[in-house]
Amino acid sequence: VQGDEFILPKDLKQLVESVVFMAEGQVDLDKRVEIIVEKDKIICKAEKSVGEIKDSVESESEKEFHFFVNPFFMSQVLEKATTMVATENLAYFKSGDFEHIISLPAE
Repeated sequence: VQGDEFILPKDLKQLVESVVFMAEGQVDLDKRVEIIVEKDKIICKAEKSVGEIKDSVESESEKEFHFFVNPFFMSQVLEKATTMVATENLAYFKSGDFEHIISLPAE
């Protein structure tokens, strides 16, 4: 996969886990958070009817994009992945033999 490749911040998994309490959903499988990648940071945002929470961690990316993902699933991906490659339509997570792809929303 060719695209904007960058090292995932070590604190990203902790960041995702820290906002999950504010993610809307009846059960864990229904919950989702928004991951927003900007040139100098990655923002993790969760919201429900009573409000929202967002926090960020420094990062370096040439491409700006966002996607929604289940926070528990994302935490498992970040347990293994150390690098991410972003293209126009996907986020490719990798580390050694581990690979995972998330489809990005069309603009």
